[in-house]
Amino acid sequence: MGTLTPPDTKQASHDSLGTTPHKVTRPAAISVIFSVIIAVVALLIAIATLQFAGSSAWQSEVSLTVSGRTNGPDGQRLVMFMLSNKSRVTINHGPLCTIQGPDGIPFAERLIVRCTNYALRPGQSWVVSLPAPKEAVRWRANVECVRSERAVLSTWANNVPLISTILPTKWRYPTYEPVLSEWVQ
Repeated sequence: MGTLTPPDTKQASHDSLGTTPHKVTRPAAISVIFSVIIAVVALLIAIATLQFAGSSAWQSEVSLTVSGRTNGPDGQRLVMFMLSNKSRVTINHGPLCTIQGPDGIPFAERLIVRCTNYALRPGQSWVVSLPAPKEAVRWRANVECVRSERAVLSTWANNVPLISTILPTKWRYPTYEPVLSEWVQ
């Protein structure tokens, strides 16, 4: 009498439940890697698009206007400026302001203006008082701004080591655009 060999019990038990055994196959691993590569490329395209998307659309809707004059506690003459965001996108303004003369050259070092929130949503304004230069006959203020999405995406890209090593340096930092006031005399 010959020996009876039982059928493959593992396969039989799975067949009886109607499921197949789980095996990671080479094509499945390749498709996961391919999906990750596609996601990284899509992210790089998104970063590049936000970095190079035209700023003129929002920039024409952001203004820096003189809103008044006052004296500081030490008697220094101050000019108040209002940065208004009338665009449809949130912008971030930098903490640095520059006072420019008629030739476009700054009169002094940049002024650091501290505030609690550097983001201006659509319809919001920010008021800042800047010292009027003593020797200037005609001057204007310059505040640099960027679309909020660019600033957030750039910060995120710099915090992810894989992304920050792949991206060129010029893409990792947002390009701030100048917003100039009218001339003050």
